[in-house]
This record gives sequence, structure tokens and C-alpha cells, in this order.
Amino acid sequence: MIYKDVDDNYVAVIAAGITFGQWAVVMGNDAFTVYGPTNHKVFTYGFPFRIVECMPELPIHTPVWQTPFRFVGNFAVFLGVGPSIGWIIRRVSLMASRASVNE
Repeated sequence: MIYKDVDDNYVAVIAAGITFGQWAVVMGNDAFTVYGPTNHKVFTYGFPFRIVECMPELPIHTPVWQTPFRFVGNFAVFLGVGPSIGWIIRRVSLMASRASVNE
């Protein structure tokens, strides 16, 4: 456990949900943009490491070998930020409960 108040298993599940949920929403909704004069479909998802799925010959295409690294990078970012957000929420709620008791 990074912080004693935040369970790492919950953080990992939420991080995985965010990371793979972005892909599911984009692909499930067929949310694409049109690129160039040839009107190719371009699917963009992922934060902070963007993944672009489209025709391989387009210059904006994410190389196949980079995609797993970008997924892992996105997961790692959310996994690292999750405990911090949980700790902040816990801290603020404790401060609010102490303030209401002291009044």
C-alpha cells in the first residue's frame, strides 16, 4: 500500500477501467474523425499517451510496436495518481469532519 487509507487493489481496478474504458468508448461509439482528402477514419484515444488507430500508411498512425507501451504508460500514470487522489479525498473529508465537531 502506498498510503495506508487507500487500497491498491481498488486503485488498480479503477486505473485499468479508465485506461481500457477510453478504448471501449471510442471504438464502441464508432467515434472517429476524418483525415485528409482521402477521408480515412482515424480513432484517437488514450491520455496522457495518445494512441491513433487508422490506416498504417497514414503519417499520424501509432506504430504497432508502440501501442502496448502507451497502454502501459497510461495505466501507470493512473495507477500512480490514483492513491494521491484517494489520499487527498480522505484528508479533506477528515478535515471537514473535524471542523464540524469543533463547531
